[in-house]
Amino acid sequence: MIHLNTKRKELTNQQFILAENQIKQRQLYNDKVIVVFDDFHNGIIGIVAAKITEMYKKPSIVISTTGIGSARSVNGSGFSIINVINNSSELLKKYGGHQAAAGLSITPKEKQIHQFRTAILQVSENEVFNTPALTYIRKMEIQNFYDELFESITYLEPYGINIPKPLFYSDSKRIPSTTVFGTNSEHMKLTYRKNEAIAFNKGSLSHVISRNRPVHALYSTFCNKKKNFLIHSLKVE
Repeated sequence: MIHLNTKRKELTNQQFILAENQIKQRQLYNDKVIVVFDDFHNGIIGIVAAKITEMYKKPSIVISTTGIGSARSVNGSGFSIINVINNSSELLKKYGGHQAAAGLSITPKEKQIHQFRTAILQVSENEVFNTPALTYIRKMEIQNFYDELFESITYLEPYGINIPKPLFYSDSKRIPSTTVFGTNSEHMKLTYRKNEAIAFNKGSLSHVISRNRPVHALYSTFCNKKKNFLIHSLKVE
């Protein structure tokens, strides 16, 4: 079981990198719902969708080249992914699910996927999205986060509804170095000694952090190409 779980995690990371490359290249992170279509493994598309939603804080739909799709919404946001799919279902063969997660089947052709994505983005504008409340379980500086704890949290994946990934709080007086990225420098990477954290849509704070002001962050672990951290909320004094 441990061996199978390890292989599943390796495949999930590979598939997530495939999705992430498409999201970055096509700037899909600007969409209200992120829809990706590629050669994904049908057995883990739900996990990949959950990781996309976790990283970008947006609902996501992952569709494989066989036409099988899996969707996830943001827990606590009130955004109903099944409502959006139901109102964009003309191109679907079948679908089902609930507010937080859904599955679907579609003809796997670029034209069909493009039309479906367009319909999803149109109807999603009418769907309520509330920024969910965040609760952390422990205060721990990012630079002090130790490998054993990172491994333990990763070992318990996948997280999901009613089993959220634990958040930590850092109010480090040690000022991290920063690097912005993205087409318009909208995202930021923060480096705390050997540990790196990604903050999406927080690139504008980079110049403020460089003025040696304390940084408060709510963050979680995130394993992709390497071990790093994902910033969920960031505040600079």
